[in-house]
Amino acid sequence: MAGNHRIPACPSHYLRDEKMREIKFRAWDKDQKLMLDNVQAKQGYLFRDFLNNQRFELMQYTGLKDWWEDDLLKSPDGRVGKIRYEERAAQYVVDCKDTIMGYFALSVAFGWQKIGNIHEKPDLIQTVGSSGKKR
Repeated sequence: MAGNHRIPACPSHYLRDEKMREIKFRAWDKDQKLMLDNVQAKQGYLFRDFLNNQRFELMQYTGLKDWWEDDLLKSPDGRVGKIRYEERAAQYVVDCKDTIMGYFALSVAFGWQKIGNIHEKPDLIQTVGSSGKKR
């Protein structure tokens, strides 16, 4: 029967126990030297107040652990890297000084630990990569 095609519904077993990824942002207030959490829902602010504002550096939640863009991670063998979003690969990566670690989720499995972020621990910046662009 032409023209009577139906798109099958997504079977419910595909949706079972699935949660949508949380979309959260935090912002580094450069003037106050203070981290503001959950700025997408901050009382007294509109989210747009943080966008394209030179005072704030926005960071997005990665969806893993309590890890955010610009967080610093340390591997079991001592490498230090910064979490950043790689647009060409459409994924978060750990940018180390000598290499970029893809498959960000694998960093969790291989024992990487959060040691801070580039804003609150600027002394660690020279140990991390600089090959990535901030979005």
